[in-house]
Amino acid sequence: MTTYAARCNGRARPRTVVVWGLIVAVLLVLGVSFEAGANDFGLVLGGTDLFPLQETPIRMVSEEIRFRLDPKRSLWSVAASYRFQNPTKERVCLQVGFPEVEGTPLKAFKTTVRGKTVAHKSVSLAHPIDALPPYISDVYVYSTCFAPGETVDVVHRYTHMRTDNGTADDLMYVTVTGALWSGPIERARFVVLTPIAPWAVEYLDQIPLVSSVEHPSKSSGGMSQLVFEATSWTPTKDFSVKLLGPSEVIGSQGLKCPAWAEVIDGVTNGTLGHSLASYSDEQLKVCRNAVYGVHGRSFADAGINRGLYGAPSPVKGTDTLRVGFRKNAAFAPSLLTPEERTYLSALRAEEKVRSSSPPGE
Repeated sequence: MTTYAARCNGRARPRTVVVWGLIVAVLLVLGVSFEAGANDFGLVLGGTDLFPLQETPIRMVSEEIRFRLDPKRSLWSVAASYRFQNPTKERVCLQVGFPEVEGTPLKAFKTTVRGKTVAHKSVSLAHPIDALPPYISDVYVYSTCFAPGETVDVVHRYTHMRTDNGTADDLMYVTVTGALWSGPIERARFVVLTPIAPWAVEYLDQIPLVSSVEHPSKSSGGMSQLVFEATSWTPTKDFSVKLLGPSEVIGSQGLKCPAWAEVIDGVTNGTLGHSLASYSDEQLKVCRNAVYGVHGRSFADAGINRGLYGAPSPVKGTDTLRVGFRKNAAFAPSLLTPEERTYLSALRAEEKVRSSSPPGE
């Protein structure tokens, strides 16, 4: 997984993690010729330089990419699993490449083919290749062969540092190269695991969010799992997902709430009443319920549920959808973080001052 600062889809990406999914680095077909299709592609290894070749019979049957965030170590762990098939009656040998971005090397990179670790080497590109973005500088290359009709599983595992700007995680996985294999991908699945529950999620419309759940951890807090899937898919765009924090959601979509820092400072300095004076009783109620909404609590009041949980909506001027709070069948009070408990306590204290019975739930 590779982090870089760039502009994607016409908007700045403050924290972008780019992962290049298996690009065919070569196709060396032994004893058989093919008709080149429009989506067929390969790169022939010649010394340390790569150059393009326009034919491959190998299919990518499926891919599952799992991202797991460790915020304490500021680290993303990635497991990229692919299943390929040789539909021909001939043996096919090839070299497969996995690129990385210049200046941001992958760590603990390991490849297994058929469950066995394979040796690979990093090849530097002496000059740009049209099929690759200009920021690709090196490619991990390894060799494998397919028996006639054989299906082969390939897994990459590695880690990459997380760039933290305190507002959002922006993941991008370059999937357009999947169209360079023969035929559509039967199933593409992307799983994002994070202990920081997102207040909202933006994602590519081609790869919809099919599941969102947050499970309680052994202590306080939890682990959110977001699953995105596409089937019978010929990618024309890259997978991307943006995990938004409260600072990017509060103040938008009609949610006017006190900022986290504003409330914490008010508690610390004894000026909470002054900090919250400009917010109505109804706004405090909505903001309090929103803290539960980020973890997917289902309320007895149907009106609160309707106000918190809604269908995805298009993000104007982009090819992405945005969904806010998502109901969570695994909700438990232990999902609340210490910061969220402080925020809730502060709002309830203000409500208690204004009324002997806080409104809402």
